[in-house]
Amino acid sequence: MKTLYIDIYFLINFTVDLISLHFAAMLSHNRAENKRLLVAALLGALISSVCVLIDLPFVTLLLFVVTVIFSAVFCCRDTGAKGRMVFGISLIVFLSLVGGIVSFVWNLLEDALADFLI
Repeated sequence: MKTLYIDIYFLINFTVDLISLHFAAMLSHNRAENKRLLVAALLGALISSVCVLIDLPFVTLLLFVVTVIFSAVFCCRDTGAKGRMVFGISLIVFLSLVGGIVSFVWNLLEDALADFLI
């Protein structure tokens, strides 16, 4: 049985969210303030941590969609609807890519170091 430390999960998720938000803003040519990106990343990490604890797929999907919409509206305040949609789609793509890479590396390190640390 694997153990999940919620503080480590929160920190990793916050980092992935912040990187993804930054790249989504760059790709969609939105000038998002760093403070707004930090707040959106904190909210995303908090919601993600809550979703792990409640483990209800429909609620998790709903919270994910609401978080992406909030991030697009909150981070792109000087942009129209089209720019926010591009930002939201870019955010989903980058969350998948960066999250997948981080998950792969984490599992690789965990498997490689499991015998050494035990």
